[in-house]
Amino acid sequence: MASPSFKNQEIERLIRLSEESRSVLADHASAIRQRLDVPTRLRLSLKENPIQWIFGGLASGAAAGFLFRRKAPSVKNVKNRSLPLALLGITFAAVRPMLQVWLTAQVKNYIAGKPIEFPAISPRGPRPQPTSSF
Repeated sequence: MASPSFKNQEIERLIRLSEESRSVLADHASAIRQRLDVPTRLRLSLKENPIQWIFGGLASGAAAGFLFRRKAPSVKNVKNRSLPLALLGITFAAVRPMLQVWLTAQVKNYIAGKPIEFPAISPRGPRPQPTSSF
């Protein structure tokens, strides 16, 4: 049978081994956390090397511009727009937001089960003012 002092020494050795393992694991975990923390790494890199980031961005933008360049439209494909068509387009662009609001209100009424209401055309004349109940 093993003596109590031998058991105590063995327990103390295991405790030390466990503490050392725990500290090594904590170091490894913090190193992995640091590697996986991309926003912090980017921020640090930007602070340490701002000139390289600027020139790298300019170079990659220029390369993308050369790679994805479009052909200029030929003179033959350019259409001349007439004045009535231009006025029609401007009118439609001005009326479209009002139509969207009206149509949205009508869809909401339809979903709620209310009847469809069309805007009333009022005769020319003074409009009645709303009364306040103060």
